[in-house]
Order: sequence, then C-alpha cells, then structure tokens
Amino acid sequence: MKAYPIHTHVTHVKPHLEEAWSIAMVQCYGESYFPGAGEAPIEFDGTGGRTFQGTNGDELLKDGFLLYGLGGGMFDEHPGVGYSRKEGECVATLVARYLGIEDAPEIKEVMEFVKKSDLTATSHPFDLAS
Repeated sequence: MKAYPIHTHVTHVKPHLEEAWSIAMVQCYGESYFPGAGEAPIEFDGTGGRTFQGTNGDELLKDGFLLYGLGGGMFDEHPGVGYSRKEGECVATLVARYLGIEDAPEIKEVMEFVKKSDLTATSHPFDLAS
C-alpha cells in the first residue's frame, strides 16, 4: 500500500468517539501508512459527506491532510454527492481495516464498543462515548 505523508489530522467539530479512536489508532499503528501521523496536530472543520471547496478527502490526503468522518474520502462513511453511505461502517472500522488491525486482540473490545456506539446510538450518559 502506498504511504501518504501527513501533517494534519482533520475531523468535524465536536467529534464522536469513533473519530477520536480512529485518530488514536492512526497515531499508534499507522506511521508506516501515514508518515508524520504520530506528531500531526488535529484540526476541526466541516461535517460528514462534505467536500472542501470541491475537493474531497482523497485529494486532500495527497496534500497531507488526513480526514476522518468528513470530506468524502476513504475514512468517511457518510453519503455525499456522487457516492452512497458505506453501510455497516463507521470511521473506526474503515481505519482499522486499512491499517490491518481490525482483528487485533488488543483493540477488539474497544472496537466493538465504538462501532456499537456509533451504529446503534446506544451509549449511556456515563459511557466513554458520551
């Protein structure tokens, strides 16, 4: 797989647990795929499915911006202009699969919680997702 050097992680304002967990996974496990990920700052902008001045997340990745849950790129499960929702997926499942860690025992329980929290909206007020 091609490596994409990044200088900035980007997600939406008030990110959900899935975006925060996804950034953490990339920072911990993704340096070979995204050189610079461990030190890159996080910026907040936009909403899911949105493009940035007509540019989607895959194009912005070439410029060093890795988007989570927005921008229509590889880590956006939302529907947008010209593409449909990635059913049964959340940002965390897309990231874990890309990194090849979706079955890693050390993250399995967290992944199940994050996916359930996102796809079923069943978190409680004192859960990590809240």
